[in-house]
Amino acid sequence: MLKILHLFDRYLNTTMNWTTTLMRHTSPAIHYVAAPIVFKSPYLRLDYIRYLYAPWQWPALLPRDEWRIGWPHRLKAKALMPLYRRWLRKTIDDIRPDIVHAHFGHVGVEFAPVVLEAGVPYVVSFYGFDMMRLPRLKPRYQKHYRALGRQADALVVLGPVSRQNMIRAYGFPPDKVHINAIGVEVDAIPFRVRRKPRGRLRLLQVATFTPKKGQWEAVQAICSIANDCPNVHLTLTGEMRDPYYGLKISKFIHTVQLREYVQILPFTPHERVYQTMLQYDAFIHPSRHTPEGDSEGGATFVILEAMATGMPILSTRHMAIPHRVPHGVAGLLAEEGNYHGLAQNIRTMYEMSEEDFARMSVAARAQVAKHYNAPLWGKRMYNLYLCLKNRPK
Repeated sequence: MLKILHLFDRYLNTTMNWTTTLMRHTSPAIHYVAAPIVFKSPYLRLDYIRYLYAPWQWPALLPRDEWRIGWPHRLKAKALMPLYRRWLRKTIDDIRPDIVHAHFGHVGVEFAPVVLEAGVPYVVSFYGFDMMRLPRLKPRYQKHYRALGRQADALVVLGPVSRQNMIRAYGFPPDKVHINAIGVEVDAIPFRVRRKPRGRLRLLQVATFTPKKGQWEAVQAICSIANDCPNVHLTLTGEMRDPYYGLKISKFIHTVQLREYVQILPFTPHERVYQTMLQYDAFIHPSRHTPEGDSEGGATFVILEAMATGMPILSTRHMAIPHRVPHGVAGLLAEEGNYHGLAQNIRTMYEMSEEDFARMSVAARAQVAKHYNAPLWGKRMYNLYLCLKNRPK
């Protein structure tokens, strides 16, 4: 049975549940997890993962949740990093994994010397901000990524656009860059055919409040059609990671008197997300590139989850989203950053008949079940691991 050691910088934020879904379906394998920062995440209680703690990471004394991780924890982790690397090197010798898999590019850079010294095949996955934004904020990562392209045995991205970008920007060898999309556990997600009357649309967006998620464009689009579409309503919920961005949106809603049409709810824990989705007609997520270079790695996981519940999608032609959401079949797509185009698509969906909307709802679920079911992508990752393990030295 394969033994895989997964490395993170912190384990594990609530919004990163897709990594544990991938582990569950990459089998048969024994999955180990290690990270310099660990807190009492719900994902510390999964029976298909073995958790590895450095000597100073006492489980009983871990921070209660991700919201309690502040600068003292990050400074401590940075100060202890040389000790952590030595502990990790010894741990690799002890458990003898077949593969070490670093999640996010900066994690791959941090631990590359340790893994290379151990002589274990090294996989590094890139997911979004680590691809283009991080090297712009910290230019040294451009050099680190070029080195990582030589050092790692496989570099994994979420879609064809990401693959082309990484090859072009950092000179990654094309034969090392693999696409492995994130899949959802379709059978575990409740499904309801959405039926709505013509002239009504209840929209939901579940996303961290950052510019690349497009809440600003969603609110602007609603503002532009509210007078003509009085029964349109948008609910936003998510982690307020960028408070200035969230404040900008809140002020806009107040200034233009949109509170009748738009509401912002507190963060919704993942265990309540599916039941929340079932209360709405359609899912909106107008992802975009930001001036700083931030983007989705492919198509955000929550879009696939929403589709699996039967929600038609309003989104953009951003990264791999057009591959996940066939335009006119499972949803409607606008050009990214163009709230006028988004508004037109909202209007089109608002005016859809009950029959046409139900047809799109069924198609959304079918698209995910056929192409983005977690076991399919777990098997592909397993085959990559197996290929690396059996490759001639």
